[in-house]
Amino acid sequence: MAESGRKSLVWDIRKSLLTLSAGELYEVAKNVGPAAGPDQPELDAEDEEGCFEHISSFIQDESETPQQFLYRVIGLKQRVLYSQLK
Repeated sequence: MAESGRKSLVWDIRKSLLTLSAGELYEVAKNVGPAAGPDQPELDAEDEEGCFEHISSFIQDESETPQQFLYRVIGLKQRVLYSQLK
């Protein structure tokens, strides 16, 4: 995957995250799995910024193959879209 395509997809997801309520953001953050890095704080439903950062950290794992990245990030995009439809 070209770097510009990767950046575009990540930016699209981040913009979508900004439209979610605190509760929706928390649900997405809770379901994405562990973020990259060992020092991730506990998720809190009231901490919108922490939830956003958790998801952003999850997106930024650059040690994957392009196929792994697409699989993981498109799954995240689907979870965000589903949260918006509720």
